[in-house]
Amino acid sequence: MTTEQDTYWLKSPYTVLFDLLHLHRVKPWDVNLSQLLTGLMKEMKGRGFIDFSVSGTALLSSAVLLRMKSELVLKMEEPPRPTPEKPTDYVPPPLAFPIRFQSTTTSLDEVLKGILDVLRAERLLPSETAQLVSRTPAVFEQADDWLVKIEDEINAFYSR
Repeated sequence: MTTEQDTYWLKSPYTVLFDLLHLHRVKPWDVNLSQLLTGLMKEMKGRGFIDFSVSGTALLSSAVLLRMKSELVLKMEEPPRPTPEKPTDYVPPPLAFPIRFQSTTTSLDEVLKGILDVLRAERLLPSETAQLVSRTPAVFEQADDWLVKIEDEINAFYSR
């Protein structure tokens, strides 16, 4: 037997079944699997023996083609996706930039008037709030025994 007779499955029309690397390029609805597989089996039986590696590869590629056909059918059954709505959020107008102190000119009189206004406003504050701020909470007034004797605890730890 010559090599041409040995590799009958690599000739047209069977090349679709045995070119697994380029199988994804084939349009699955253009391939008649029934005709190809029956023709391949007749060719094998006509030669007197069935090559299981060749028939296994043909089975694999036909399964891949059938899967591709079923994916295309399922894709056609999918409802079309709705177009996403554009957000209708209110976008406020841009804010004006704050005045930078580098570009303003302030006289010494204006600075002194501002300081005096702050000092007058501070005098008008009630004195009760100043007492509340200066008073420490009762939680911190009670010292824990362990914190009082912390140096003794540290020395005991180092002496172990």
